[in-house]
Amino acid sequence: MAAPADPSLLSAELEADDGEDEALRRLLLQVTQDDEEPSPPTGPSRAVTPQPGFCVKTRAGGAKVFINVCHSGEVPAPPPLSPPGLRRLLLRDPPGAFRIPMSLGEPHAELDRGGQGCTAYDVVVNSEFFRTLQADPLYREFFLTVAMEGLSEKYGLELELTDLLFAGQG
Repeated sequence: MAAPADPSLLSAELEADDGEDEALRRLLLQVTQDDEEPSPPTGPSRAVTPQPGFCVKTRAGGAKVFINVCHSGEVPAPPPLSPPGLRRLLLRDPPGAFRIPMSLGEPHAELDRGGQGCTAYDVVVNSEFFRTLQADPLYREFFLTVAMEGLSEKYGLELELTDLLFAGQG
């Protein structure tokens, strides 16, 4: 049979637990207070009602994801980029400092055609730039790569960049 525990050791163990409990309580209070404080805006923003564009179906971790590409004249246009300039840009690794202004919307639940649940993201670009995306597959592919990387970074996704399916072009 085991010898009884030394009461002084048990007392020290309980005191250590009390210290841990207090530290955890302080941490929980700090996290709760941080959640209650509104985060400052990350930049200028305004409400925009976009026009419908096209939808891209992809996957993230095996789950179906839709990216609704919309457009609005309220979103700034990217700097002009000629087709030869785009090809040069694509040859760089990484593509460099070219920026496409866009709004990456919050994830929201949708149903696919079969009634199955999925996640959708709305991405809004400038209307003139959107017309370029419709007319030129190279620009569209470049844009989708940039948009999907942006969504991946913003929401911690692993979006598949292959086998993209398009719907509603026009």
